[in-house]
Amino acid sequence: MPSRLHLALGIMTYLSSPLWLLLLVASAVEMMTAPVVPDATFIGLQPALTLSVSHHVELLLLVLATIVLLLGPKLMALAVLLDDAQATRAHGGLGAVIGGFLWESLFSTLLAPIVMLQHSWYVVTILMGMSTGWGSQQRTDRALPLKFAARYFWPHTLVGLAATVILWHTPSFSWFLPLLAGLLLSIPLVIMSSSPLMGQVALADRLFLVPSETRGLPVQDRAHALVAASEAEARAGDVRHLVLEDARVRALHLALLAGTPAPPGDPVRLGELRDRATRRETAGFSREDWTLLLSDPESLKALS
Repeated sequence: MPSRLHLALGIMTYLSSPLWLLLLVASAVEMMTAPVVPDATFIGLQPALTLSVSHHVELLLLVLATIVLLLGPKLMALAVLLDDAQATRAHGGLGAVIGGFLWESLFSTLLAPIVMLQHSWYVVTILMGMSTGWGSQQRTDRALPLKFAARYFWPHTLVGLAATVILWHTPSFSWFLPLLAGLLLSIPLVIMSSSPLMGQVALADRLFLVPSETRGLPVQDRAHALVAASEAEARAGDVRHLVLEDARVRALHLALLAGTPAPPGDPVRLGELRDRATRRETAGFSREDWTLLLSDPESLKALS
């Protein structure tokens, strides 16, 4: 049963993002508006050094505390894993585990400011009474089109570009560089994180491996075999698969579609259906999915 602590943690998962954003904005404003302290002043006719108040120690402690909170759990998990030789081998070996740890740390650092802006926007829309929506999740692997990523993440890139211009000549610009890099690279990062090809590259390089990929998992293998058998049986009894698998039937279908306007549909959904049809993963297609796919000549030509 969830407690008040669980509810508070869930709320802070989103609320921490706008708080972090406010902290960054306040820090940047303070840094840019801090008065310039002269090197020396005069007491009467005698020069005297002017010593500014330094907060380097406090800043260093804050940075160290942040690093401990962010990397501490990862380092402890890494230590526990490396302490178990069998578990280390199941995750690809020592080199694969350390390599995956380093790449994940870099990737999560770049993704953090993107998530910060996204969560901040969610909080703002909720406070304004706007509906954010909660659609069904796509659990199959698919690559997001560039147009889709650009449409939803151009604001993140614009914020990163504006912040870079504003902070460029400030003395602490390097402190903001990891955050700015993540925002400026938000569109390619989103595309990379959704790319099945990048997953295959990581698998080939033995990165981010789990035990089921290195030594197999009987339950998973059996499930895959049953799904493959079910899909084969469904294809055998469904003539719609002939359009995908028989070039002559597909050519005839395209000829029948010539001059017929395609029905309106979600281009992102159409791209997902096309990718799944390419991999012959059509067992879960609904009637609407088949209608959308078989009514689009460009998608059918791409399957040739």
